[in-house]
Amino acid sequence: MVDETIRRLDSVGHALQGAPRTDTAVGSIPCAAVSSLLRAAVSSLAESPGVDAVGAASQPGALGVEVTAVHDKRWLRGVTDFLLSGLRGIESDFPEYLEVKIIHSDRRV
Repeated sequence: MVDETIRRLDSVGHALQGAPRTDTAVGSIPCAAVSSLLRAAVSSLAESPGVDAVGAASQPGALGVEVTAVHDKRWLRGVTDFLLSGLRGIESDFPEYLEVKIIHSDRRV
């Protein structure tokens, strides 16, 4: 059985890109949606006793986080499923602005 949980998450280019807005706000709908989901996921990973994780946001639109230890696989699976469901929904609504890529690794934590 493949363990399909987040081990590493990299996001590039979600800052201020995507479908243009019709109001005067800066940014875009898909950008805001992706940013919100990623912030929630990374915050959950950082604050949970279920995993140990490290990450950085080196510049606007760039985010990386790596799970270094898993203490609660079911919890991590829930975060993974929630995040992927949200990202796939955004990808379905805005396919020209978002591509979700999943890379499977043999690396075990």
